[in-house]
Amino acid sequence: MRLPSLNATRAFEAFARTGSVKAASDELAVSPTVVSRHLRNLQLDLDVALVEPHGRGLLLTSAGAAFHTQIRRAFDIMRQANDDIRPASRRSLTLWCIPGIANQRLLAGLPQLQSRLGNCEIILQPTLSRPDLVRGEADAEVICINGLETHPDVRTELIAHPPVHAVASPSFRSRFPEVREAEMKTVYTRDSVIAVNGGAIVTRLGPPIRRGEELPVTRTLANLGMPILRTISGVGLMEGGSFAFITPKVAAVGLSSRVDEEGARQLEEVLGTQGVELLRVHLTGYRLHIDGMFVMIDRDTAFVNPTLLPFWFLEKLNELKIRQIEVCPDDQNWVINCLAVRPGHVIVPEGISPRTMEKFAKAGITTRVVVYDKVALGGGGIHCSTSPLIRDSL
Repeated sequence: MRLPSLNATRAFEAFARTGSVKAASDELAVSPTVVSRHLRNLQLDLDVALVEPHGRGLLLTSAGAAFHTQIRRAFDIMRQANDDIRPASRRSLTLWCIPGIANQRLLAGLPQLQSRLGNCEIILQPTLSRPDLVRGEADAEVICINGLETHPDVRTELIAHPPVHAVASPSFRSRFPEVREAEMKTVYTRDSVIAVNGGAIVTRLGPPIRRGEELPVTRTLANLGMPILRTISGVGLMEGGSFAFITPKVAAVGLSSRVDEEGARQLEEVLGTQGVELLRVHLTGYRLHIDGMFVMIDRDTAFVNPTLLPFWFLEKLNELKIRQIEVCPDDQNWVINCLAVRPGHVIVPEGISPRTMEKFAKAGITTRVVVYDKVALGGGGIHCSTSPLIRDSL
């Protein structure tokens, strides 16, 4: 049987490992269009769907995941064979680095590094992808990361700890002089407080840059005369973007790097006194909040991305008689982060597809589309930017 194109197979392996066409194109030093063409040609050659549309990107199908498992072993063997046959007198150093640092810092220092290493080929790979250092995909990487990673077979060193400065317009600073530079993400008010019957829960946010929001949130709630039932404390982490009421007596919390079990336990203590059941939903990978995949938009209707939610949770929604409107592949990533201003009336960001708008209309959901892409650049959408304090009873 004729083998498929090696270039196409290599492009698919890079995409499957990095998770995006852009990252694969950076690694292979080709354009994203070339990677997309290789993926399309490989599927035509094999006559099987390896990837499927998801938002503005692609995801592996089950067949694609199985295929990647096999070809990854083959590329490992080829890589090892290359290392084994390379003359011992000609060494190499493969260094992966994010493009900004590679262009601004490393390129100018390569001659000095070369002089120190002598007869050694330096291979600098500017990329947003992370190499598997244990498998030997690179000898070293230079990255920006929040906290050092540890692995028994990998040496990690802190090179620099540069300050990070948020930027705001002069008009914003004049209107909010009390906001410090590190507090610009406070525009995403959903995360810092959760309103329940009888008062509010002040959360403890995950990112260090957002620590300290508890004080202005507490002062604001006090000025409004709203009781504070709990402040998440200790090692507990909780962010409101990963909490949602499904019914008045059933709520869900998404566990991730932003919400830990201790935070969920403290939240559950408050809800338990009110007879509210709390469902724990473990989010996948680096997903942060459940409102990126599940948002209630009517009394009995949810807007969901079923590919990111566990099956048991979808079944629980069916058990609760919650109708589910699923995102379409044509929808942009932030579409699901919408806001129901009242049951059945939703504000959605620009980028929602006609197919999804048609689903909303058939379900009796009215929508208003707003341009919100600039706010989304900071990492949050419409739902993230609002924090309801009082809810009318359903």
